[in-house]
Amino acid sequence: KSVRYELSFSEPQAHYADVQINVQDVKGTELIVSMPVWAPGSYLVREFSRFVEELKAVNTSNGKALPITKLSKNTWRIATAGAGAVNIKYRVYAYELSVRTSFIDAEHAYLNGTSIFLQVHGFEHQRQEVRVKPYAPWKVMSVALDPVNAADPWLVSAGHYDDLVDAPFEIGNHTVFSFSACGVPHEVAMFGEGNYDVEKLKKDMARISEECMAVFGEHPCKRYVFIIHNLTSGGGGLEHKNSTTLQTNRWAYTSESAYTGFLSLVAHEYFHLWNVKRLRPVPLGPFNYDEENYTTLLW
Repeated sequence: KSVRYELSFSEPQAHYADVQINVQDVKGTELIVSMPVWAPGSYLVREFSRFVEELKAVNTSNGKALPITKLSKNTWRIATAGAGAVNIKYRVYAYELSVRTSFIDAEHAYLNGTSIFLQVHGFEHQRQEVRVKPYAPWKVMSVALDPVNAADPWLVSAGHYDDLVDAPFEIGNHTVFSFSACGVPHEVAMFGEGNYDVEKLKKDMARISEECMAVFGEHPCKRYVFIIHNLTSGGGGLEHKNSTTLQTNRWAYTSESAYTGFLSLVAHEYFHLWNVKRLRPVPLGPFNYDEENYTTLLW
């Protein structure tokens, strides 16, 4: 059993993602869906549901439209009328390039799951599959989810909803390189022009990874992904269960002080693999995506 999402980009220049969800084995008379209000790692309420447009649902077997009622700011009820399978369609506007949000234009798509994927209540613990249909010029996708088929790079899956939305996507024509550290393959997705030295980054990032693992004695991942946005201005990072997103100045790599600052960001976010992502306070797992989660123990 699985919940199957399909992502496509008919108008990337207008900053939209087109999303479909296919839900099988529907029981009862209704299906509840909701959009999270915050993103793992960045716990301020962001109200991602405000970017959801044109939400529709049909009975998969006969194509008949199903009534939808909005229950709250981020939650909808679909009257299933006995449908055993339901197809849900909607669009998401995404035009904020930060580590906690989603951004789409004709050059690339950067997607954080909590602002893209509706949660299908009652199906959160089933496998979640994502089929990506990229905008035609895009040839590369980086995400820390499992491939369903090694021959198909555009179909990935997560064991449950929490893992799905804790793995950001970078889709486009970015540069990809890899290195091994801690006995684990590491992928680096470099979006944007920059004065970085790939071989130097491989060496330095591997050393940081090894030093972080030395604190805890074991590594929790089978594979790890760095998504790095090289920008004209701005910076920051956000940790995820098997990946991180880092934003840095594109010309920071040849200044000793700026490069040291970037490596400090790498170390900070990588260390979160253990501290906060695995060793975390009770309010931060299992996640409640519908409201604030209060704790004094975040860091």
